[in-house]
Amino acid sequence: MKVNAGALPVSTARSVTGGGARKLLAARYAMSQVNVATAREPFVAQSDQPRAQHSLWWAVAFLAFIWFPIVHHLRGEWSYNPQYSYGWSVPFLVAFLLWRRWLTRPLPEPCATRLWPGLVVAGSVAGISVMRFLSEANPDWRLLSWGGALLTVAAALAVSYLSGGRAWLRHFAFPFLFFLVAVPWPVQIEQRIIQGLMQAVTALNVFGLHLAGIPALQHGNVIEVGSGLIGIEEACSGVRSLQATLMISLFLGELYSFAAPARCLLVAAGALLAFVCNLVRTALLVYVGTQKGVEAIHAWHDPAGLTILLVCLFGLWLVSLRANHTAARAPMAAVFRGRFRVFITH
Repeated sequence: MKVNAGALPVSTARSVTGGGARKLLAARYAMSQVNVATAREPFVAQSDQPRAQHSLWWAVAFLAFIWFPIVHHLRGEWSYNPQYSYGWSVPFLVAFLLWRRWLTRPLPEPCATRLWPGLVVAGSVAGISVMRFLSEANPDWRLLSWGGALLTVAAALAVSYLSGGRAWLRHFAFPFLFFLVAVPWPVQIEQRIIQGLMQAVTALNVFGLHLAGIPALQHGNVIEVGSGLIGIEEACSGVRSLQATLMISLFLGELYSFAAPARCLLVAAGALLAFVCNLVRTALLVYVGTQKGVEAIHAWHDPAGLTILLVCLFGLWLVSLRANHTAARAPMAAVFRGRFRVFITH
């Protein structure tokens, strides 16, 4: 038996509004089902809202307080070392990533303990104060830079845990850890990478000259050609573009919310692009030196470096777009495969 809502008398319609829905259900009246989608917001009692807002603002003020010393300490390296000039953009990118994560934050969880996070915050603040005092006498000591950066990140992660438990710790971890790409590498590690890159670039350029029929000899990082000696210096090693692409690849992986394997592949693709683009740049400069003389390299050095860097970053962006398109098509392909299987079985 079906009951039409438009055919109900007035008394029956009033009974619906007055709680007569049970009578309609007893008469097997088909009532429509309404699905209401609501945004998930952290539940905070009305009396606790001012307290939660005050706690949040105190947390933001504390984070700004502990981040200022490390940014102030690294500004000299960012300003006077061209290799790390990209560091000035990292604090702004960190703020942007934190804002994006804040918009999708999960519900806060209660902390299992406040003792250890509190000790981490207190110890980090004390360590930052000591390292700031030591940096006055050793401003170029990169171990101090890494120590201060790691203590600052540890304090920020502890504040995240105290504010929202493990859920917020996991959710806000990457933006804080992303800041470490702006910290200069330790000198020993940096020099090993630079020397390895210079040796590889020099050897490949000599090999390319031999393929082109141009006589060339390798003496360490120096290429001897008919027009003179061409040196592959640190600026031509490609370490600057390697560090820049590392920062950009990590940022793009977070921007497009890639999974961990896709982010690792994007970092590897960025490193490969940086090496290949730098190899093309040095090969062009070496060829100019063999044809027009060593003095002509200086006129081509900076324009070629800027052009190759832009090509490398643009290529990395295209790789990230391709990976994002592939990741977006994977769920749709799974749905189509499932529908095809259902069609075949029926």
